[in-house]
Amino acid sequence: MRDDSLKWDAPLGNTRADIAGDGYRASLIQLARQTVLSGPIETCLKIATQNTAFGWPEIASGKIYALRLRRDRILSVNGPGLPDGWHNHGVAISDMTGAYAVIEVNGPRAIDLLNRGTELDTALPSGSVARQFHGFATLIYRWQSQTCYRLHVERCYLEAIWRHLQG
Repeated sequence: MRDDSLKWDAPLGNTRADIAGDGYRASLIQLARQTVLSGPIETCLKIATQNTAFGWPEIASGKIYALRLRRDRILSVNGPGLPDGWHNHGVAISDMTGAYAVIEVNGPRAIDLLNRGTELDTALPSGSVARQFHGFATLIYRWQSQTCYRLHVERCYLEAIWRHLQG
C-alpha cells in the first residue's frame, strides 16, 4: 500500500499558536464540558441547570451557559456532569466534550473574518446558533462582548476550519 501521509500537513492537535490578523485573534480554547441535551426544551434546561439558552445574536456569558441548537436541542457548556443516555421525561443526553473543538475569535474585525465563511447578520435574529461555516456545520455565537465569537466545530474538521481562519 502506498504512503500518502506526506500529501497533508500533520494535524496540530489541541495546542497551537494563535492566529493574529488585522483586527482579530483566533485561539483554540479548552472547555471543561460540552453536553447535548435533546427533548422538551424546558426539561433540557432544567436538567442542565439553566434558565435560558442563547441564540443568535445574543451574547452568551457566565461560567456555565446553554446554547440553543434547535427547537428541541441545547448544548450545555461547562454544565453539570450528566450520564449519557435516555433520562426521565424523554431527554437524551450525549457528552460532546471530545467531539467539539472550540475556537475563540476576538477583535474589532472578527466579524469580517467570520463573514468570509458565513453570513452573520445581527439584524436577523435566530433562536439557533447553528450555522454553516465554509460548508462545515458549526455553532457560532457571541461571547461576553460585541466583538468576541466562539465557534464549536466538529473536531474532525478543526484543521480545515483553522486553515480557513488563517486566510
